[in-house]
Amino acid sequence: TITRWRRAGLVSRRFLVNGRVRIGFLQSTVERFAAEEQARIHRASQFSQISVEERETIIERARRLAQTGACRPEVIKRLALRTGRSMETIRYILQQFDQANPDMAIFPDVRGPMSEETKERVYRDYRSGESLDVIAKRYCLTRARVNRVIDEMRAKRIMELPLDYIPNESFERLKPDEEAKILGPPPAAPHPTRAPRLPPGLPPYLASLYEVPLLTQEQEVHLFRKMNYLKFKAAKLREQLRSEIEGRKRPNRALMAEIERLYEESVKTKNEIISANLRLVVSIAKRHVGPAEN
Repeated sequence: TITRWRRAGLVSRRFLVNGRVRIGFLQSTVERFAAEEQARIHRASQFSQISVEERETIIERARRLAQTGACRPEVIKRLALRTGRSMETIRYILQQFDQANPDMAIFPDVRGPMSEETKERVYRDYRSGESLDVIAKRYCLTRARVNRVIDEMRAKRIMELPLDYIPNESFERLKPDEEAKILGPPPAAPHPTRAPRLPPGLPPYLASLYEVPLLTQEQEVHLFRKMNYLKFKAAKLREQLRSEIEGRKRPNRALMAEIERLYEESVKTKNEIISANLRLVVSIAKRHVGPAEN
């Protein structure tokens, strides 16, 4: 009871009594708390022993609510309002029943291992923009556990990213200005780019390829080097993340965000290279197919 009132805001102090530390309350503190919490104290004063019939009714109503999809906190709150009993009392009754009857438990223990399928669904919902509160209610989880699942699945995805790169010793000892040059924009073309002449009868989806200018040799080398360096940096940080996970530490969110950013930049750079070369691919392919296959 004392613990419940302390949680409700009753401030305690430590006192030294006969050489031993005791928890106590100043009279002024108790009086102020009683004045502020009159309604709650009045409800507590009306407490009466719960009968067997009332206990069974609470359990049955809890089971019906749980079968409709209501989670434990919601069921406890609704039953407390309906019966006039405290939430602590309802929580204790349901907990006692579930522990004594695991095969008939209203709320099976959710602290055990969660299936990979459920983790996938939680992470998918989060990625689609669902709020933590909505996800927690949907799967009957706490916000803290939802966060842990999201971090776990996010780290798992990062470990599966394709971060293969070509080793380069110079990457290990780059100075800030050298790194900025690699990650900066490609060099400008020596001559102004002319608008290409479109072949006659070209379908619209192929004609759009000619809107992207071709790369010079220097530009292509720059983009390949940039993509390789981005993957190198992401792979190095991923090893750091792997060490944290193997050390049973919670995945560092800032570290995961940086790895994801570097990977997305590498994909963007790769797409630049592909877009600039697609029309060459199409042009070469057209030489090796007949009219009927165009």
